[in-house]
Parts: sequence; structure tokens; C-alpha cells
Amino acid sequence: MPVWCSILVSSVAFALAHFNMQRMLPLIFLGVVMGAVFARSRNLLPSMLLHSLWNAFVFLDLMK
Repeated sequence: MPVWCSILVSSVAFALAHFNMQRMLPLIFLGVVMGAVFARSRNLLPSMLLHSLWNAFVFLDLMK
């Protein structure tokens, strides 16, 4: 499977795993970005940090 295709498939799986249909498109976008970051850097840490940053912003949004 080409890299771009595997990134897209894993991004959709990532979004579906969150069980939130309202945020499906932003989660797919985040998955694509994290997949592209990993594919470019070949290091999982930047994607993990990006995911943590995303979760922090979601947490702050929920605290409003």
C-alpha cells in the first residue's frame, strides 16, 4: 500500500476510534498531519507531542 494511502486509512481509523461524529473531519485532518509528520521524520515522538498538544487544546475548550 502506498504511504499516502496508509496515512489516509489510519487517519480514518484514528477518527473512528474517538467515537465523535461531530469532530470526524478535524480528527481525520489531525491523523493525516500526524501520519505525514511520522512519514517525514521516521520518528514517533513528534506525532505523540502533536497529539498531546491537540488533547491539551480540547481539554481547555471543555473547561470553558
